[in-house]
Amino acid sequence: MPESKPRRRIQAERSALTRRKLLSAAREMFIADGYNATTMTRVAERAGVAVQTVYFVFHTKGELLTHVYEAAVLGDDRPTPPDESDWYRLASTTSDLHDAIDAFTGGCAAILRRTAPLEAVVRAAGPTEPDVQAAHNNGEVLRQRGYRAFVDTLAQRRLLPDTADREQTTDVLLTLLGPHVYATLTMDRGWSHQQYVDWAVRVIPQLLT
Repeated sequence: MPESKPRRRIQAERSALTRRKLLSAAREMFIADGYNATTMTRVAERAGVAVQTVYFVFHTKGELLTHVYEAAVLGDDRPTPPDESDWYRLASTTSDLHDAIDAFTGGCAAILRRTAPLEAVVRAAGPTEPDVQAAHNNGEVLRQRGYRAFVDTLAQRRLLPDTADREQTTDVLLTLLGPHVYATLTMDRGWSHQQYVDWAVRVIPQLLT
């Protein structure tokens, strides 16, 4: 007999919960112990599941890290591509430059908060895990495109000077709202996340006008 819809729904919810537990456990271990020291067996133990479950869901450690990184970009609660998020929509439509920068900075910083701690892990895995490197490279390409699209909307709304170089403006945003600056200030220099956001919101408009 075919499975009932309630049973299929319960199974889907259980699978989704297991997946979230594995991603959370793997993220914690990758950040704390690094890529090489993190094993599928230890991830299984941390998540409270059989190691076979980890392999069934993610197949390889490289694939697991790829999904951990992608989940960090999209968010855990309601996975959403950045350019489809409410903050990006606001940043791209408001008629006030400071409101646009505030929304864009806050949204980007929220992503950096999740992804910056994984940058070193991804770099360590890259030489032996081409899929991980490819996923990271693709993420950077999409980040560059998203930042450039935002700059284009600023120009279209006449929120940038006519003499502004869009390519250079994009480079400024990619640098200041990038994982390296975020990690340096929050992880190396001890800034809080909010201190970083407040600083970026204050500095960026001065560099764009």
